[in-house]
Amino acid sequence: MTSDQAPPSVTIRTAHPEDAAAVAALHAESWRRHYRGSLSDAYLDGPIEAERKAVWTQRLDHPRADQVVLLAVAADVLAGFVCLFLDHETLHASLIDNLHVDVEWQRRGLGRRLLKEAGDVMLHALPRRPATLYVLEANAAARRFYDRIGGVVVEQGRKTEPDGSEVAVLRYAWPTPSALIEGTSAA
Repeated sequence: MTSDQAPPSVTIRTAHPEDAAAVAALHAESWRRHYRGSLSDAYLDGPIEAERKAVWTQRLDHPRADQVVLLAVAADVLAGFVCLFLDHETLHASLIDNLHVDVEWQRRGLGRRLLKEAGDVMLHALPRRPATLYVLEANAAARRFYDRIGGVVVEQGRKTEPDGSEVAVLRYAWPTPSALIEGTSAA
């Protein structure tokens, strides 16, 4: 297997309320690994898991009508997830709100696969609307990934995170879901 291929043993499925704890744990671990220096150590070393669990319990128990959460599962273990909001009201685009892949599964094509699946959902729901996401400006690895799959920085801004930290963010966009899908399929 090459470093850009997710093994076929990974299943992509829709998240259910009982997945909230696993999604929250992966989300918290990803933020600890990639957001150290951007978010406060007190938050990352303290209440992050409980705070993320509350967020994901709410999201999965009472999903917005436009919310889609897809999980990548291998041998009953969460390997990654993507959350998107179709027709995001403030952007008039589909918003990829979260993409997180467990460190053991990174550089194996799982992020691409999750984004392709998200692109397929967007393509069927809103084929002519842009796909967009926000990334911390300091998250160089994620930015390189989005650059490689054809994302274009269309906006710079600031965002307040759950711990109160104000961080610099970039908004990446693809003009259509088809463009996102094509980018995830490129070498």
